[in-house]
Amino acid sequence: MTRFEVDGEAYCWEGHSNLGSVRTGDVIAEFIPSWTILDMKEHKLGHLILNCDGFLRDVALVTALVGMERSDEAREAVILVTMTLTV
Repeated sequence: MTRFEVDGEAYCWEGHSNLGSVRTGDVIAEFIPSWTILDMKEHKLGHLILNCDGFLRDVALVTALVGMERSDEAREAVILVTMTLTV
């Protein structure tokens, strides 16, 4: 879980899909992974929809990228363990 504050307002990513205000529950950003996109020819990780602007928009974008990188690292670790166990 990634949680941070901007201008005294707390925000939190729910998994890797929704970024919302802790106080109001308003969704600030939404990430839709590529496996839910119909056109797989796009070769994208997914779509990031940002419903904010200014500094909050920058922070939402950076935290989304960090979350994706952490997810990729965890996935690689699981694949390595699985490969080791099956050898």
